[in-house]
Amino acid sequence: MRCLGCADAPCGHSCPAHIDVRAFVRAVSRHNYYEAAHVIYSDNPLGWTCSLLCSTSHQCRGGCNLNRLGKPIDIASIQQIACENFQKMRIPQVRPPVSTNPAFAQKITLIGAGPASLSCATYLARLGYTDVTILEKDATAGGIVSSEIPSFRIPNEVVQAEVRMVQELGVKIEYHKALGQEGRTLTSLKEAGSKAIFLGVGLPEPFSLPVFQNAPANVMTSKSFLRSVSFASKFSQGTLPQLHGHVLILGGGDVAFDSAKTAFRCGADRVTLAFREDIPQMPASWEEHYEGLRMKCDFLGNALPKSLVVADGKCTAVVMEMHNWQRQQGLYTEAETLTLNCSHVIVAFGAQLRDAAFLEPLTLARGRLPVNNQTMQSTQDPMIFAGGDLAGSHSIVEAVNDGKTAAWNMHCMLQRLGGGVAPLPDPSNPTMPRLHTVVDDVDVSVDLMGLHFPNPFGLSSAPPVTSVGMIKRAFAEGWGFAVTKTLCPDEMMVTNVSPRIVRDSTSNHHGPNQAGFMNIELLTEKSELYWVEGIRELKRDYPSHIVICSIMAPYEEKAWKRLAIRMAECGSDALELNLSCPHTGQKGTGMLAGQSPVAVREITRWVRDVVSIPVITKLTPNITDISELAQAAMEGGAHAVTAINTVQSLVTVNPDATGWPNVGGLTAYGGLSGNAIRPIAYKCISMISRRCPSLPILGCGGIDSAETAIGMVHTGASVIQITSAIQDHCYAIVSELVAGTKYYLYSQAREDLRTQWNGQTPAREASAQGPLFTAPLTIPKLATQVARVVPRISIVPKMPLQEQKCAHLNPDTCLHCGKCYMSCNDTGYQSIRFNPDTHLPEFHDETCMGCALCFSVCPSGSISMVPKPVPHLVSRGIPNHAVPYPFLAKEDVLREKMTGVKAPAPLMPRTGEEHTAASHAPAH
Repeated sequence: MRCLGCADAPCGHSCPAHIDVRAFVRAVSRHNYYEAAHVIYSDNPLGWTCSLLCSTSHQCRGGCNLNRLGKPIDIASIQQIACENFQKMRIPQVRPPVSTNPAFAQKITLIGAGPASLSCATYLARLGYTDVTILEKDATAGGIVSSEIPSFRIPNEVVQAEVRMVQELGVKIEYHKALGQEGRTLTSLKEAGSKAIFLGVGLPEPFSLPVFQNAPANVMTSKSFLRSVSFASKFSQGTLPQLHGHVLILGGGDVAFDSAKTAFRCGADRVTLAFREDIPQMPASWEEHYEGLRMKCDFLGNALPKSLVVADGKCTAVVMEMHNWQRQQGLYTEAETLTLNCSHVIVAFGAQLRDAAFLEPLTLARGRLPVNNQTMQSTQDPMIFAGGDLAGSHSIVEAVNDGKTAAWNMHCMLQRLGGGVAPLPDPSNPTMPRLHTVVDDVDVSVDLMGLHFPNPFGLSSAPPVTSVGMIKRAFAEGWGFAVTKTLCPDEMMVTNVSPRIVRDSTSNHHGPNQAGFMNIELLTEKSELYWVEGIRELKRDYPSHIVICSIMAPYEEKAWKRLAIRMAECGSDALELNLSCPHTGQKGTGMLAGQSPVAVREITRWVRDVVSIPVITKLTPNITDISELAQAAMEGGAHAVTAINTVQSLVTVNPDATGWPNVGGLTAYGGLSGNAIRPIAYKCISMISRRCPSLPILGCGGIDSAETAIGMVHTGASVIQITSAIQDHCYAIVSELVAGTKYYLYSQAREDLRTQWNGQTPAREASAQGPLFTAPLTIPKLATQVARVVPRISIVPKMPLQEQKCAHLNPDTCLHCGKCYMSCNDTGYQSIRFNPDTHLPEFHDETCMGCALCFSVCPSGSISMVPKPVPHLVSRGIPNHAVPYPFLAKEDVLREKMTGVKAPAPLMPRTGEEHTAASHAPAH
């Protein structure tokens, strides 16, 4: 992931809907599409639509700090993936409970089912209003998105999926009901009981020039052209326009480029866009400009249409008058003309509202309805709000934000006028409800050691818990528990060296998304009294959160008991005994004590004898068999263990024979943490779980996502401690962790998600058009998922030989890089041939040994491992006539002695000469 996760992310500020772009990009990078979509739809009810139609170069992508390097994040594509996968999950929303407050039963009417109205209705329904109705003049909702944007830009299923989400909340949409028809006016709506009205009618008529009055039939407006294409392609109404030859499009905005792309698809051989601005100043986004260049459109700037050349009832040319957009650097002589021959003309000069009689008694100013831009409230009638094109917005996402702004201020007005209950909402402090689905109601709390953890995610004893204030901020962000920085008796007070926290040298890059960190930080620099008072303060302010105090003392019974008693009496929920810090350097402390099962058992027993709260022993991985330490802790009376602490390491040696961190020319073995040690943590926790199945484990080591956290739960951890992922990002990662865990438990209750999806990656046949899944479900508790993988962990000799696989290539996604061939040829089995003509690797099932090396190095995921379709013939390295058949039987006898498992029928040895791919493949 290239996203920097900026502190004050400009991408989010650049989004008119104010989506937390940083959060959803990180969630997608962790394969948590549910959380990503949850973030998006909370701030933009048309998130999928906007991902396809937004000109992001003017907005979020244009604000990305990576523009300084010329490589901004493609935010729209990431947003599209998240929303599409969420829709395929078919998860129903949860409507807010019906309020007894009569203010929420007031009637609200919205005119037009376009983006602004759909957004406004969504937020009103989320706020709890139960009588919200949209009146739409057409037969379908979506406004301009449905009626004028072709299906190649946005399929109809996208619009319908998001309209369905609005209707899920109880919003009613009535079709074929236009304002100004059948006696329906703003006044009549008020008389019928509407306490607030939102106008999202858009600008239905095209803007034109006098030169196009009474123009021939082959002169069209962009509105009529795109509307006919959209209805034919999306709703099978009418026929697609048939174009040919040269199509001249007048205008340089996004709609003009939409018309150009559509014209090519309707048969045009050549398309020219002519507009009044210079080419660098054309109003279209650079994405549209680039797409136009890619499709080989011609551009003519500084041009205005002067007259039409008509022959045989058709426009055959347009006379353009050239004007200098930049007069000080003029390209043309004033009034110079240019005649452009053409077969069709499409006028894309924008839209307007010519006849505003249906809005009486409201009046327009310069073609727009005057509103207060801070509230979207009409300046002529406080009961009327407006948004979208009618209010002067220029894009769909701006219209969405208009609807959101109007909904909040409408809510504030209705609560004040309709007898709302105090405290009344503050117009200056909008707090809009977020998307709420059945997944959000999943219970992820954990009951362990007699304690109730609100969620399974906590801060480990490390820099993120340096102070009480930091722990408070973490609890406010959503963390379920925290382990304090390890404190020691005041006589052992430490002062840390600097520098002391450095990135793992295997990351090969600076910035976020590090593979790990190495630290030589010691214990807390704060006193016993600070933590005594701090823990009392934490339990006073956050009584439902779990506070575990981490302690360390010399290998002396009196010191351990005194410190344990003091920290238990101050209100700690549990004690964690730090017997694992790899760099204390003092005999009998940290890892130097924790590597001895005798010391672990003895220290645990000392503390257990004097406190009544749970005791947790933190174990070191820097030992041959960590399960021996867990067994010793259990024998000493530990209620649980924490595994693992950091792995002792030396991460950097420079060319000048110095290390890093460098403190006065010296370095030290430090503790490696982060993703780099996750495999070690998985192994250690599963070993403990296998040996001590009744001993609870607080997992720690390399967890940076809900996906990896569930993996650690499967190895045996009941709750998870995290540090490095916070150092790499911030406390805010907890929302992804909790949401991903909720989704996982929900998916376990749904057979389709559990058996057909790979985590949150959709099945190939999954569709966003299916019905919502509303059947009742029994959601499992997280405790039922603990140690599920442990029974499946075996040793290699016990694995079935008959389960042989081979590699399969998907040529459609192959990058033609040849990495699979290079790896197989030089470190594998020479079963891949690299075709020098097509640059495609060719896989041979007969010689493939199924090692999966090619699968591992493929950069595009184009290789999969499938059951081997041919007999698995093992090469023994010498001609077959010299390999007696009983040789295989001897192997089977040896295997049976080692494992106690009777071997299957022997596999036939390979016949013929050994195949070597190198003999007919090019060298690399």
